[in-house]
Amino acid sequence: MHGDVMEIKPVPGGKSVFLADSSAAAGNVWFIDSNNGTDAPGNGKSRGTGALASLAYLLAGSTSPAFADYDVVHLMPGHAETLAADLTIAKNSVAIIGHGRGSAMPKLTFDTNTDEIVVTGSGVMLKDFWCYATVASLQTFIDVDEGDFEADGLWTTTAAGTAGALCHFDLATTKDNFVIRNHYALSDTDPNGTDQGDSTGFVYCVDSENILLENVTALGNFETAIVHNKTTKAQNLFIRDCRFRQELATGLLIEVVAATTGGAERLYGHSPNADDATPAKMIGTYDVEFWIAGDCWFSNDSGGGGQLMINSEAACS
Repeated sequence: MHGDVMEIKPVPGGKSVFLADSSAAAGNVWFIDSNNGTDAPGNGKSRGTGALASLAYLLAGSTSPAFADYDVVHLMPGHAETLAADLTIAKNSVAIIGHGRGSAMPKLTFDTNTDEIVVTGSGVMLKDFWCYATVASLQTFIDVDEGDFEADGLWTTTAAGTAGALCHFDLATTKDNFVIRNHYALSDTDPNGTDQGDSTGFVYCVDSENILLENVTALGNFETAIVHNKTTKAQNLFIRDCRFRQELATGLLIEVVAATTGGAERLYGHSPNADDATPAKMIGTYDVEFWIAGDCWFSNDSGGGGQLMINSEAACS
């Protein structure tokens, strides 16, 4: 990121630092609070009654001054908002940060299957808020159309017993540098999609580089695979300290194109409806460029049951 708002190092092993002191922000600082704020051109620059009531109003450019590059947005504790259309984040190097835990976590509700958060600005950070779908087959929670993107501490979940999502993060083709960490994802029911279809899975990527998934818990029904790389190989795709549970019998934990580079370490994957514990049924295709470390475990409960562990191998001459 540019300016003083934050620094993002998406290369695996890097660490992101967000400057909590908003006075250090290079742009404007905004406050969104559905419980106390009001959507009006002069609002949004202070807490309480001076806040805006919706993120949609700010992103639409309705304020004065307008939402701009390098701005920081604070979603206040208890903020609740239902999407009436796509929320498009079109500015560069901006951060949208939620405050509050548990029932006070800011919550964005997706009640139409085509609504999504669309990121068209470069260098965007989304942090610490909840995306919640109430429809049977949400197409995408977050559609990332530019690179240098980071999501930290988000939830993307669907209503119990009634809702599912085809894709949680749809990463732009040929764009680079994506970090998703400290994430909780739940797709409660089988979404109405096609196995191997475009834009399916928890993360979907084609011809992208430098992707890090770290401390991600993804549970439920994920069409095709939880991590789905299609058509053109990803490069530097790393999965670390994650927990995956794939409920769909035809779905996988990881599906990558041959010659994809990267690897997984400390990944614990469970596919209770797979009919065996072979690599093909559990994690799909991979080859010598994508390493599965010996501390990864994959298991199922169907057929003969069992567990699969893939140990790293090395040859030298």
